[in-house]
Amino acid sequence: RMRIAQYCGGTFAEAVNTLQIMRLKGLHSAVVVSSDFHMRRVRLAFTQADPGETMAFSYMPVATRSATGQLARLRSGIGLFVEYGKLFAAYCMYPAGRRLILSEQDPAAAEPAES
Repeated sequence: RMRIAQYCGGTFAEAVNTLQIMRLKGLHSAVVVSSDFHMRRVRLAFTQADPGETMAFSYMPVATRSATGQLARLRSGIGLFVEYGKLFAAYCMYPAGRRLILSEQDPAAAEPAES
């Protein structure tokens, strides 16, 4: 699981850890709560972290406060810009995390086929 955190980032690693805890507890569904601007990445992480689609999730975004004042709006805009950068990176990295999970579940599937 360390490789997943190392290569795919915190949001994906947290989704993997959550799924592991759910399986240990015999749970099959959950409501995932996160900030509204972060929800796209959270949804992507949970979808990719559950390759067999064995769990059911509902997503509940929590609205962030509206920025008032020029400096607060600037910080909010920068934060949103950074989040879109992280979302782009997630679209590139989370499928790799999915492959890591699948290779841990079936190591033979991760080995290249011999010609």
